[in-house]
Amino acid sequence: PWAVDVAVTVAVENPAKRRLRIGLVTESLTGQPCTQTLAIIERVASLLEEMGHCVEPLMDRPVKTTFVDDFLDYWAFLAYMTGLLGKRKFGKQFDPEKLDGFTRGLARRFRSRGWRLPLALYRLKATQQLYVSGTKGLDAVLTPVLGHVTPQLGYISPSIPFEQMIERLLKYAAFTPINNANGTPAIALPVGLSSEGMPIGIQLSSAIGQERTLLELAYEIEQANPWPRIQDIDTQRNA
Repeated sequence: PWAVDVAVTVAVENPAKRRLRIGLVTESLTGQPCTQTLAIIERVASLLEEMGHCVEPLMDRPVKTTFVDDFLDYWAFLAYMTGLLGKRKFGKQFDPEKLDGFTRGLARRFRSRGWRLPLALYRLKATQQLYVSGTKGLDAVLTPVLGHVTPQLGYISPSIPFEQMIERLLKYAAFTPINNANGTPAIALPVGLSSEGMPIGIQLSSAIGQERTLLELAYEIEQANPWPRIQDIDTQRNA
């Protein structure tokens, strides 16, 4: 006879009563976040401790330092394949010459480093096990979402020279790629505001299959520290 597993999804309507052990990461592989972002993450860590959770710094990053280049090499492969197979995917009207400068720059990177792709894919796949080992005993991990506050429009634009664009992206999208690679669930919460009135987020991640833990924890943080609503921010700006 066939054995069938049935997954039952239950709505999360309240925070959990159990207290959690949470790892804290304040520095990414590409550096420390800006002062305002760091202040928000430390404030949330203190809030979690006040609620009875155990928050402890995660001293060793659960990925290798090669992660950044591996992730870029895989990204470059996707850009290269977009240009190569674009007509098949999007139709005969697709013109690879009209791809933005950043995508073409990634494709050039792949043409010069494509031979590294098998090793990059192997190491990216291995990040899942590294993450499991590096966060053993933890219920969740707390990090910033981004490396610095929201920049002005145009700061990250496909028209910017490729090398400058890569440098900016590595400093900005500094924390989320790890979860992209290892497949672990994560949730971003807009807990604070920058001095310019733009949202600053924190990210909580957990083991595969532990989405409920993240939702319950997010529920509890929002109850204790309701985040700003867009309507309220607009009202303050117009006051």
